[in-house]
Amino acid sequence: MNKWRCLPFFFMYFISLSMVVLIDLVTAQFSLDRIGSSEYWSNILTVAIANLLVLLSSTFYDVDKLKETDRRILDDRKEIRQAIANDIDVDFKDFIVQDNLSRKITSWKNYINRKLRKLENKKASQKRDAAIQKLQSMITKEYIDKYIDSIKIKYYYIKMSQIISGFRSGDEVERLESGFNKVSKDILPKFLLSISLPIFISSFVMDVKDFSPVLLLTIASKLVSLISNFMNGKSYAKVYVNEVVLYNLDYRIKYIERYVSWKAKKKAGDTNETTII
Repeated sequence: MNKWRCLPFFFMYFISLSMVVLIDLVTAQFSLDRIGSSEYWSNILTVAIANLLVLLSSTFYDVDKLKETDRRILDDRKEIRQAIANDIDVDFKDFIVQDNLSRKITSWKNYINRKLRKLENKKASQKRDAAIQKLQSMITKEYIDKYIDSIKIKYYYIKMSQIISGFRSGDEVERLESGFNKVSKDILPKFLLSISLPIFISSFVMDVKDFSPVLLLTIASKLVSLISNFMNGKSYAKVYVNEVVLYNLDYRIKYIERYVSWKAKKKAGDTNETTII
């Protein structure tokens, strides 16, 4: 998922909060005494916290709801269950080991090639040419076969539990032993919403203490801000489901399909199948 995709939603959060702050500044008549008071900033802080909690709770709630109702998710889960039951054999672990090895080799080659490109852009010299020659020797088959096990390089490591259950191994163990992680995730949206409302209401109490003819405008701006962030959370939930949940399910399906292809070729005597995904 594009890590910047959520920025528009948080930008809308800050816009809605800025609207409340601006209206509060107007109603305070830009008085330095009022603006500098702890009560004024406590009011702003409660609104900010309440809106953030509403944004998060509506997002989490809708993501959980879509996971249980979205037909695409349900169909993908069914396909994965059927594939696990019908297609996966004891050699699935061998496939994952080979795939992870291929991933590590690719990451190593990419790392060395980046270094080579930097050197090739430098001015020619005996020292540069020697460094290039050394790096080129480090991506030969002979070098990789000899040192790949001891090479330290960052790469995406696939675990069996990630494909079978959708969990990395640590999450799976925790869920099997206690289920606390699932319980906490299930109740988190409702918990956030339950504490956001009292916080939000407390900001009204602060306003009422300083009653003025523009009080209704202040209250209206806070309500608009709250509703806006609630809707933003619901919108982002759909983005998250499309770009994270469905992507992960599709990844697992394609991974199993690659395994089935690898297994068929192995059975036919082709042992040179590359498993990079």
